[in-house]
Amino acid sequence: MKNPFTLSLGRIPKCRISQDVYLAELYSEFLSEDPCIRVCILSGAQGSGKTIALRHILNRFENEKDWVVIQLNRDKNMFADLKERLQQAGLLEEDLKTTPKRILIAVDNVSHPSIPQEFLLGLEQWYSQGYPIFLVMAGRTDNCAELLKCKSMAFLQNTLRVYLETLYLPDLAQAYQNQLEVDVLESQKMAAFTKGYPYAFQVLGFLCSENHYPLHEAKRDFDRFMNERVYRKIWQDLSQLDQQILTCIAVSESEKITDIRKAADMNSNDFNAAKQHLINLGLLMTPYKGAVRFALPRFKEFVLDTHFWSTLA
Repeated sequence: MKNPFTLSLGRIPKCRISQDVYLAELYSEFLSEDPCIRVCILSGAQGSGKTIALRHILNRFENEKDWVVIQLNRDKNMFADLKERLQQAGLLEEDLKTTPKRILIAVDNVSHPSIPQEFLLGLEQWYSQGYPIFLVMAGRTDNCAELLKCKSMAFLQNTLRVYLETLYLPDLAQAYQNQLEVDVLESQKMAAFTKGYPYAFQVLGFLCSENHYPLHEAKRDFDRFMNERVYRKIWQDLSQLDQQILTCIAVSESEKITDIRKAADMNSNDFNAAKQHLINLGLLMTPYKGAVRFALPRFKEFVLDTHFWSTLA
C-alpha cells in the first residue's frame, strides 16, 4: 500500500489534517458581494502548512465561477508576468475596470526583499482604481511582518492576517489510528509527540508506516529527517542573538523566564523583545505565566546537539 504520509515539504499528502478553519474568514470576505478586505497573508513557521493551505485556496477559487486565479513566480518580473497571464486569460489592463470577473493573485515564500517594488506599486495603483484584484501571500512570520511595514503601500494596511497554528491533537491521533492501525493510547502518544506541528505529523506517520515502527523506535530517524529538512534551515536563518537565547533555554534546568534571562545576562526589556520574536517565529511557547518552552517537537534536542558539536569544533 502506498504510504499515505509524505516527507516532501509543500506536497499535498493523502493523509492531511484540514486547516480550513483558519481560512473561513478569507473565503467569507473574498466571496462576499462587497468585500472590505482583499489582501490576505498566511504566516507561520517553516513546515506549518502554508504552501499546502495556499494550494487549497487556489483550488477553491479555481472552481468558483467568474474567478481568474494566477500564481506568480518571484524569480520573474512579477508585474509584467501578471499582465501577460491576464492577457492569456483574455483580460487586458483596460478591461479590469469593467470586467465582472475577480482576479486572485497568489505568491508563496514572500519576504520584503523578494517582492519587487515595481510589483507592489503596480498593485497599489490597481487597487486605488478599484480593479477587482485579490491577493494572497504566504511566508514565514518574520518575513511577512517586514513586508507589512511598507507604510507607503496603502492596500497592504487592510490585510487579513492568518497565522497557521498547531493542529488539533485529537484529530492527529484519530488519523494515526485510521492509517496505521495502532491502538488509542499509542496514537495519542504519537500525536502528543508531534506537538501538533504539521510537518512532524507527516514525518512520524511516514516513518511508522514505511518501517512499521512503534513510536519509541522512530525517534532516531525522526530526528534525522527533521534536522536535515527543517531545523537546520531554521537555525541558519536565525541571528546570533536568537541562537544564543535558544541555547540558554535548552541548557537551562528551569523553564522560568527570570532564571533563563539571568543565564543569558540580558535585561528584562531586551530579553522580552527577543523572546516575543522567537514566539512569533513559532519556535517558543509560554506554557504558563513566567515560563517559556520549545514549541517544536525535539527542537530542544536539536539545539543541545548543535551546541555540543560546536564546542568540539
